[in-house]
Amino acid sequence: MADKGKQRLQIEFGLLNEKNIGQFQKINLETLPTVYSSHFYQLVLGPARYTRLAFHNDLTIGAISCKYDQDNGVDCMYIMTIGVLPSYQRMGVAEQLLRKAMSEFMMANKMTRCILHVQESNVAAVNFYLKMGFTQIERLENFYTQPSVVPPHALKMGLTINK
Repeated sequence: MADKGKQRLQIEFGLLNEKNIGQFQKINLETLPTVYSSHFYQLVLGPARYTRLAFHNDLTIGAISCKYDQDNGVDCMYIMTIGVLPSYQRMGVAEQLLRKAMSEFMMANKMTRCILHVQESNVAAVNFYLKMGFTQIERLENFYTQPSVVPPHALKMGLTINK
């Protein structure tokens, strides 16, 4: 999915821990419209969450964080956050992070469904998910409650994988 003319980066994956959680926070602050609380960052360190960092030349350039959820009674992976630093976007990093989460978290938990929410006005992110096979489930008005997120509307998107 890397853009033509941009190189697909080879990345390494790493686990989130107390020593690198600041790097995860920095990626979220630079790439996401929502500012997450310190409580969120404590939760993602716990065993009930799946978080992977993407490294290129020992630099943390991206991250994905997921959790177990249910969608209409079906067990699924909910993508809480996924972000790639701007200078590394459109080089296949988000795709690699998403595929890693799907192959590890979803398969380990025998899930076939993945869901997420994305800011409706984030056209690049919406197009990325569409290219990855997600479909729009519904539009949620005023989903984001933080005043800094304008417009506050979200799309709920989902992907079902055949076993």
